[in-house]
Amino acid sequence: MTTVRQLRVAVLAVAAFCSALAIGGEPQADYACQVVTSSGGPGLVLVQAASREEATAMSLGSLASTIIDTRAPVAEVVECIRRPDENFKDREFQRAFQKLPR
Repeated sequence: MTTVRQLRVAVLAVAAFCSALAIGGEPQADYACQVVTSSGGPGLVLVQAASREEATAMSLGSLASTIIDTRAPVAEVVECIRRPDENFKDREFQRAFQKLPR
């Protein structure tokens, strides 16, 4: 009986350790990415990522929200900014982004 109990405790300890490793790592931040969709129009992707590079990579494999309130595959990432501290270089896109509900 003691062996089974010790085995259960060991399995739980290993599971907790693996879970902590999966959750750990670099802290996640909120990024907004200006993209071009497969139809050639502008789009927006919001992601949580550990870095700007990761946000860019995540955006490439996703669907963007478009100005006509649809979703479209991302063809190209123009720029990713860290929210809420940074602004898009494209002033027109920044103004449109600021008008979005939070």
